[in-house]
Amino acid sequence: SVAISVGSSKLPIVFAHGMGDSCFNSGMQHIAEHTSQLLSGVYSTCIPTGDTQSEDTTNGYFLDMDSNVDAFAEKIAQDPKLANGFHAIGF
Repeated sequence: SVAISVGSSKLPIVFAHGMGDSCFNSGMQHIAEHTSQLLSGVYSTCIPTGDTQSEDTTNGYFLDMDSNVDAFAEKIAQDPKLANGFHAIGF
């Protein structure tokens, strides 16, 4: 069993998709779900930069990096499960 932890609690895993993808796509959802399974149920999620699949995909192409990071940070701040830290993986 593989576990990523600090102290005795497991840190969540946050994914950021790449250009042309979306957190709403089944592939990204599968990656988050599979990661959770591999890590004994640790909270894993993909953070979209848009509110819909279309907006999330389009933002990957047309938002500048600062705007992408701001959108990512805003969504992270809205998720109480990420308040105490997390590991981030970007594609």
